[in-house]
Amino acid sequence: MTFKKSPKPKRSKQPHKSKQSNNKPSHQVRPSTRQPSTKYLWENEVEWKNAIRQDLAPSLGYSNKSLLALEQTHLIEALTHRTYAHEHSQNHQRVKDNQRLEFLGDAILGYVSTIKLFERLPNATEGELTALRAGLINRNTLRNIAVQAKLDPYLRIGKGEVNMGEAARDARLADLSEAIIAAIYLDLGLEKVTDWIWLYLGTLLDSSSQESQQQSQDPKTDLQHWSHQNFKLTPYYTTEMLEQKLESKSKKESINQAAHRYYKASVFIGEKCYGSGQGRTKREAQRRAAQEAIDKLDF
Repeated sequence: MTFKKSPKPKRSKQPHKSKQSNNKPSHQVRPSTRQPSTKYLWENEVEWKNAIRQDLAPSLGYSNKSLLALEQTHLIEALTHRTYAHEHSQNHQRVKDNQRLEFLGDAILGYVSTIKLFERLPNATEGELTALRAGLINRNTLRNIAVQAKLDPYLRIGKGEVNMGEAARDARLADLSEAIIAAIYLDLGLEKVTDWIWLYLGTLLDSSSQESQQQSQDPKTDLQHWSHQNFKLTPYYTTEMLEQKLESKSKKESINQAAHRYYKASVFIGEKCYGSGQGRTKREAQRRAAQEAIDKLDF
């Protein structure tokens, strides 16, 4: 007698559980949809304007009241790069870029820095004021202002400009600082823009003044200032090397001839020699030449 085996009950297939899966809601932070390389594109204009109102504009001195009509300020124009304007302009509707504001901002920056230097340094000469202003106003300073003021993330640029490199970014930031200066001036007035500019340049001037005071102890610098004031000429130096030959008492003893090398320098203003000096280095010889000239000129 044969018996048939009863079929085994089929097990219901359970869905495969991943080791990491659970029924709890995930608390992982979702990555931002905006990639770092496109953070300047601001495809959502409403989001961009809200960011200006809430974050950037208050740091520039704008009040909430002045931001109710953001389109009536010059901030949108100042924060629009020419590449963005070119890509988004249409036949009958041109998007304004910040190039005109750059032009105005450059002039305002020069005016404000000149007035501030004149007021704060009443004993400085024309040459000293000019040198300080040149040290304050340059592309590197403007780029640093944009970085410190955190202007960069709010600038709209074209897609082709995003990956242009560090040099292009530095130039873009310097231009942006000038455009923002013009916007603050047009929207809020001279007093407000002066305060904003000096917030960054004031500290830089203090450090430059300390450096200038240290340089004033250098006879070469003092002679140069005197020559500019009296002759409108810059002193120049000629340097020659002198070697002192020494005989060694012992043949085994080696003497480093470089240790017995001297330099002689002469300082000229125009075609006239005003002093000379010697030293172990060219710099030392030139300093002594300048000091001799100062002693002769008695200033």
